[in-house]
Amino acid sequence: MTTQSITIRKKGQMTLPADVRRDLGIDEGDKVILTKRDGEYALTTVNRVVDPTAGVLRQYAVDQPPITIEEMDEAVYQGIRESWERFVRETEEEYDK
Repeated sequence: MTTQSITIRKKGQMTLPADVRRDLGIDEGDKVILTKRDGEYALTTVNRVVDPTAGVLRQYAVDQPPITIEEMDEAVYQGIRESWERFVRETEEEYDK
């Protein structure tokens, strides 16, 4: 585990060190997610949640009748939920080391 000190500036702004941004794949303008668990926060990129959901509607795309908005919403929800559960498992495993 590595620890780095970050100074909070006016309006709550902070600068993440370059190596942290590189490790997380964060570029200027990217959005991140802060998750609080057991009094600690975990930082992850939005892409870790969004990218794995790409293609969740593929089963409906070819040779299938059109789907409803509700079916589309449910497929996206399930994809995000599975991705989030995988992220939480990986984070817990990392904390347990």
